[in-house]
Amino acid sequence: MKRLILGASVVSVSAAAPAAALADAHITIVTRPREPPPPPQPEPVQRRDGWVWVGGHYEWRHGQYVWVGGRFVRERHGHVWREGHWRRHGHVYRWHDGRWDPHR
Repeated sequence: MKRLILGASVVSVSAAAPAAALADAHITIVTRPREPPPPPQPEPVQRRDGWVWVGGHYEWRHGQYVWVGGRFVRERHGHVWREGHWRRHGHVYRWHDGRWDPHR
């Protein structure tokens, strides 16, 4: 008997939800690539004192790879820049951001 009453109360609560709240609801589906990205695009780089080149990379957007060009960032004294990279995790690929590591 308690199960039947509990089920009825859930139905009555969901039926009482305002239609406007349901109209504003949306679903986000996150997909991850199953294939590796294409080879990086060539980027001619000229050295700039006090700056470090962060190479371009592919991002996964709307179900496809999109190239994002590289850029210069201010160097950090005592640190070295480690480029980001794509890595396979099971059946999908995931992007791992670049980072500053202490110089050893």
